[in-house]
Amino acid sequence: MHVNASSFRLDEPREQQHPAADGGGSPEEEQLHSAEAKSRRVRTAFTLEQLQILEGSFRRCHYLSVLERHTIASALRLSETQVKIWFQNRRTKWKKERVQGGKEAEEEEHIMDQHAASPVHGYHKKQTLIPVPLP
Repeated sequence: MHVNASSFRLDEPREQQHPAADGGGSPEEEQLHSAEAKSRRVRTAFTLEQLQILEGSFRRCHYLSVLERHTIASALRLSETQVKIWFQNRRTKWKKERVQGGKEAEEEEHIMDQHAASPVHGYHKKQTLIPVPLP
C-alpha cells in the first residue's frame, strides 16, 4: 500500500495518523493492522531551523544538562524526549564518522608508506641475501 506523507499530521493523536484500511481485509487482518498501528510511533520531522539549532548545540557540546535540554526543547517547541533522542542519535552518527575517518586515515597512511618506499621516490629497503646451498 502506498502512503502519501501529506496524509499524516504531527498534531493528531497517534491512532489517527495512519490511513484507514481499505476495508477489503479479513477481520483478523484488520485487527492485526489496528494493533500494529497503535504500537508504531510516528517519526519526528524536524524543520531546517530546528536541525540548525540542534547541530549548533551539538558542535558546542555533545552532552546536554537537564537545563540545556529543557531550554532547547522549549525554544524549538519539541519535547525534552525528542531532544534527548536526537542527541543520542547524533552522538552515534558522530562516533561512526570518527571510526570511518580513522579507517580512512589508516588507509591513507598505508598508501603514503607504500608511496614513500617505492624506488621512484629514492627510498629503498635494504635487501638481505640469504645463501642457499646448492644440491
